[in-house]
Order: sequence, then C-alpha cells, then structure tokens
Amino acid sequence: MDRVRYRGTLSRLAVSLLMALTVISAVSAQSRPRLPHDPIPLDGVPRLLLRAIRGAATVRLHGVRTVEFHFGKNADHHEEYVTRDGEFVRIEFPSNSKFSGQIIVEDGKERRHYFPDKNEIRVLPPRREEALNKLIRLSKGGFGKRFQIKLGSGEKVAGYPTATISVEDSDGNVVDKIFIEPKTGAVLKRYIFDKAGTRVGMFEFQEVDLHPARFSPELFKIERKGAKVVTPYDNLRRLALKEGFENVYLPRYTGYLLEWVKVQKEQGSPVLIQVYSCDERKLTMFQIKGNLDQAQLNKFVRSEFKVKTWRMNGETFVLMGGHDMEALNHLAKVLGEGT
Repeated sequence: MDRVRYRGTLSRLAVSLLMALTVISAVSAQSRPRLPHDPIPLDGVPRLLLRAIRGAATVRLHGVRTVEFHFGKNADHHEEYVTRDGEFVRIEFPSNSKFSGQIIVEDGKERRHYFPDKNEIRVLPPRREEALNKLIRLSKGGFGKRFQIKLGSGEKVAGYPTATISVEDSDGNVVDKIFIEPKTGAVLKRYIFDKAGTRVGMFEFQEVDLHPARFSPELFKIERKGAKVVTPYDNLRRLALKEGFENVYLPRYTGYLLEWVKVQKEQGSPVLIQVYSCDERKLTMFQIKGNLDQAQLNKFVRSEFKVKTWRMNGETFVLMGGHDMEALNHLAKVLGEGT
C-alpha cells in the first residue's frame, strides 16, 4: 500500500491562518500546472497593489495583531505577536492563549510550526503572498468579469494611515478588503466576507512598529533537539497505511506542494483528502475506495472548479481546482492515470 506512483521520481489555528491569507475562492485558468515563482507581469497593476507586493519582500515590522474567523463549525478569536523581516516571519502567542508556547517561523522556503505539548515541529509549504498575487491577477482581468478591484482611503490602523483595496463581485458586494500602509506597503488589516455579506474572517494589527531595530536571524529558525519533525507527506503515508489507501501524491517537480491531508467519513466510508498549493493556486485531490456516483461527487465539487476523475487499482481519484481540463489531465497522468 505504501507505493508512491509518479514518473521520474486542521487544527483551528491552521484554519485561522488560512483565513487570514485567503482572498476569493476562484482561481484563474491555466494551460499547464504553474510552477512556483513563474513571473507575474506587473504592467497595468494599481500602484498601491504594486507597493504591497514589493513590500512583501522588504517590510520589517514587530507588532500585535488580532485574528478572527468563522468557517463552518470552526470559529476563533486570538492574538498573535508578529515579527517580520521581508520573507522571514515569526509568530508567537500570549501566555494566556490556548496556543501559548507554539511558535511559527517562515523563511520563504518553508513554514515550521512548533507544538510544545507534543514536542513536534510540523513543516509546511510557505504561505508567501498568496492573496496579493491573486489580487494582481484580478487587476489584470485574470478572473474575467466576476470580480473587480476598487481603491479607496482607509482609517488609521495601529496609528498608521492606510489606503484600501477592495474586491467586489459583479453586483458590487465586497468579498475582501485590505488596508495597506502606503509608504511601506505593509498590510495592516484585512476583512473577508461570505456570499451573504457577513464578515467571516479578519486580522488587524492593534500595535505595530514599522521601523524596528534589526532582528537576529536566529529568531526565524526552529531547531530543537529531540523534537519530532513531521511533514504533510509523513501524515499522508500514515493515513494511507491506516485506512488502506494507495499512497499516491503529486511529486514536487510539478510545483505543487502538499499542504495538508485528512480522512473524512462519507456514509461510513473513508475519503482521503489532499490539498496542494502552487503559489496562490490550490488543488484538491480526493481518493475513494470503489466507484464514485454523481451524488457523492456533488458533495465535493464546487461549481467554479473543473473536475477530473479516474479509476486506478480499485480506487476512484478526483482532482478539483481552477484549472482547465488540459492541466488536470496532465496532472492525472503524472499521478499514474492509465498505467
């Protein structure tokens, strides 16, 4: 069962971090799987957005921010202590927080999350500036006419004046709003709304220093002797073995990195779910034992996404994402379709 097929070779906190970085669920179509760091043309992009995306590599700050989210059965409100030096980030939590003792660091290549109660370091793909990259594509018409960007002036956040970028649907409903300090490009506040117009996610800096003293590089490392290092691929291997699934995943050369994996029960049968990222793009893969009927498929599929299904070794595989069918067919062949 522990056979890797390829050619050539949430906790609530996790949900809150995703909510803080998510902008809109749709992703633009593409003709091939996009590799990380493919250049995004910046001509015609609003100046404020340019300042924010370029500031992502240069902003230095230290502050306290509040994070809130309401996502299905998951809801939370907590504070974070954030230290940032360009692509290097460190997040800690107050001593009275349920996340007290946990530490998150990111260096542009990976994200490490330390759990002291388990003495465990979970390694994940970096978040980078997923939402800002989506806004760039949006400003260049990458989402067709379904969404539009509007610029505005914002209130002071943590004592700093801000300007805003809002994402609106075709009816003028705001789905995302970002508050940016225009001199540095620092994103100081963000609101996310659902289809009913209800705010379901936000973060806001209550205090922040945009000109702190130099940080030690050691702040952005987690290297604890004796701690168990766990990757999403480790979790996939464990769950696939436990539930009797083929251990099938997208290799790294495709540009897609496994973010998380879980098993969900549907009508008493396990479904193995993998979520991948490639910069701002998301791709979900489902594995189901036996056949999959249309009613079962409808539980997973969202109308704005394309879907590729196939059977292999007694299991049904489903790829779902904002890609054209050529890209999904290519990834399915990488995963072993037809072999």
